[in-house]
Amino acid sequence: MPLGNVLGAFAAKVSSLRISDLDGSQKRLEFDPTDETKGRVPGQILSRMAIDGVIDCPVPYAITGTLLAASGAVVHIAGRGVGMLRGEGHEARYRGAACCSTDDSSLTAFNSVLGGVEFEIDPATMAIQGAVCE
Repeated sequence: MPLGNVLGAFAAKVSSLRISDLDGSQKRLEFDPTDETKGRVPGQILSRMAIDGVIDCPVPYAITGTLLAASGAVVHIAGRGVGMLRGEGHEARYRGAACCSTDDSSLTAFNSVLGGVEFEIDPATMAIQGAVCE
């Protein structure tokens, strides 16, 4: 599954979910995953994610969040991409790009990284698993 050198892996649980109608058959799913990250910057991510579109078609997603690193650093995260159902129940796979910013001097190298992101969402368990790669 990795796209390149893995910078970190994450496993999240969705803590809240909101579904709203857009226009026609389109929906917006907004949820708040809380993630535990492992890798170069371990810690906890608090985030908000939105998915817009027709559920049976490829859909765009956007995510913003904050990583509270185990070291005490604060890292702001933003990402966008696209996802689609895997053909196995309601599970979906997503791929996109993410970037981050921090004022922590030990992590400033991450300010110039555009990471490739791949993750899967299982609505039955409200679980998200994935990785961020160089």
